[in-house]
Amino acid sequence: MKDSYFADPVHLLHQVTCRIHASLDERELHQTIAQELCCALEGDCAELILYDLDTQTVVVAAAFCRIQADQEILKAPVGLTLHLGLELEQQSARNCHNPWIVQDVAVAQISEAERLLLQTAGMHSLLMIPIVHQNRLLGTACVGQTISCRLWTADEMHLAKLVAEQAAIALHHARRYSESQHQAQREQVLNHLAQRIRKSLDLDITINTTLAELLSLIKATLIYFAVPASQSSTLLQVTHHVEINNGLSQHPSCQLKQLGQPNSSRQEAVIAVETEIELRAYGATFGQRVLSQDIVVVANTQSDDIDRQSQATFQQQHVGAWLSVPVWYQERLGYLIALKPEPCNWTKDEQAALEAVANQLAIAISHRQFYAQTQQQAQQAQTQAEQLAQTLKQLYETQSQLIQSEKMSSLGQMVAGIAHEVNNPINFIYGNIPFVTQYTEQLLTLINLYQVHCLDTPNEVAEFAAAVDLPFIQSDLMKILGSMRTGADRVRQIVLTLRNFSRLDEAEKKFVDVHEGLEAALLLLNHRLRPHIQVVRHYGDLPLIDSYPGQLNQVFLNLLSNAIDAVNSVAPFSSTPGQITISTCVVSNPASSNNRVQIRIQDTGSGIPLKYQSKVFDPFFTTKPVGSGTGLGLSISYRIIVHKHQGNLWFETHSSSGTEFIIELPVVRNQ
Repeated sequence: MKDSYFADPVHLLHQVTCRIHASLDERELHQTIAQELCCALEGDCAELILYDLDTQTVVVAAAFCRIQADQEILKAPVGLTLHLGLELEQQSARNCHNPWIVQDVAVAQISEAERLLLQTAGMHSLLMIPIVHQNRLLGTACVGQTISCRLWTADEMHLAKLVAEQAAIALHHARRYSESQHQAQREQVLNHLAQRIRKSLDLDITINTTLAELLSLIKATLIYFAVPASQSSTLLQVTHHVEINNGLSQHPSCQLKQLGQPNSSRQEAVIAVETEIELRAYGATFGQRVLSQDIVVVANTQSDDIDRQSQATFQQQHVGAWLSVPVWYQERLGYLIALKPEPCNWTKDEQAALEAVANQLAIAISHRQFYAQTQQQAQQAQTQAEQLAQTLKQLYETQSQLIQSEKMSSLGQMVAGIAHEVNNPINFIYGNIPFVTQYTEQLLTLINLYQVHCLDTPNEVAEFAAAVDLPFIQSDLMKILGSMRTGADRVRQIVLTLRNFSRLDEAEKKFVDVHEGLEAALLLLNHRLRPHIQVVRHYGDLPLIDSYPGQLNQVFLNLLSNAIDAVNSVAPFSSTPGQITISTCVVSNPASSNNRVQIRIQDTGSGIPLKYQSKVFDPFFTTKPVGSGTGLGLSISYRIIVHKHQGNLWFETHSSSGTEFIIELPVVRNQ
């Protein structure tokens, strides 16, 4: 070794330490430790061997070759894992906390597993550098020569110890970081599993999903969910199972499965899938452990702490490792049982995962059972609710029909009363106007004759004639009588329209003119139309249609009244007059010779909001202020058109162009 290499050992140690602590990735850290020790100590090659004292294994974590000799390049068995031998062989390494020299690997006091790993890598003379953190041996770094022996100085060994101390700290931090990452991943998997468990209300799907997820989580070969056959029995009934070769299965199968590699020449033992588990076959001790409602962990079913009867049963069933945990739900007990064909050390994470899943499964089973218990009650409640809804619907329809009948009856009585009271006096006036006109004309003729033949008019008469402007009276009196005749005729038309609109004498159906009904409704609403609403008519050539005139006129009145309300709602915010467009046409029916008449009533209002569109035809639904509407107009109109006249009634609405209601009526109704 060159003397200048250790001229500044502090700087060298600082550089090595910085590289070692640069990453928390375990693989990268393992390689960095081997490389930095090999370069710092100028060895030919280096290996990092790590111990797992829980599983009693040793593994080559990393290897580094600094130089390439003439012989074949060193090929270290990175990733090779071997079981340690006797406990005394491990103890030789545990008690050593300082670097020590091995001149010949073949005769060194190391474990047989370590010797095999070093010989496989072709290392003969080396410096063994223990990596210890808080008196726990994490591993050993081996730096040495491939062929020749080497003398290691005290400075080199001191530097190796300092680097090993930093490597121990870095390995500890990396393991803690890896464990936290693994813990986070496990928690994420468990949370995902908990969500999947709670997603379905089907008990079989819930348990199968749990077992399938759990199989990969704890790396078992076969997982059972079993329940006691009776409250005090040692017989467990398997209700669900999942195995690594078969996937999900709702019902257990007794068929044997082949485990291991498909192309393996050796016939490996397989675990038999049972429909029942008789705990008495395992012996009283093991059966009591399972029924004690505690987690049962067996890493090796053939170990000395397992009684002979249990060992024999496990060997017969080819079970090498057992892990079970109870599942409590509503005072009943079930079991999750995980099995492996070969002995293995169940990790704490696997045990914790099984317990966590058992708790989630217990909650899920309780919820599903409660759901199953209440499902029948829910169905009964749903049936009752449907009956009540039907009854309520019938009640609404009956109520609306009563209101409609009462409304029409009141309207008919009112119209009849008005028509009766107004018709007699207006007929009296209208009938006497021709006589009044005749008498007035005769009187005016008489006055003219007096003016012509009686020239000597008394002063008092002449003064009065001049004061009342007799020529104006003579010319205006006939105009007044003409206006009276026109007004009386207008009143007679209104009375006739009211009578025709109510159709009090036409309760049965008949063929009517749609335009006549529309004009009658417009005449009744004329006082609300003038002067700010313009009515635009686009009437087509329509045939007479088979209908109930009074009810059809009521529909026209409701739709036109709503159109006026819609136009008035935007009138204060608009500078242009409102408009109501009425269009009529005949629509041919390709499926029948019976054509249909279409009536469209469009307004220039603000349209119907989306949240109200599905409720427009519901009874008693209204957006008008209290006292301004009953919410029955459109509901009654819909019933009259659809149910009474076998037609259709719908609407199209836009905020920019208002709302248009469309009526389609058959020319002839089906009997």
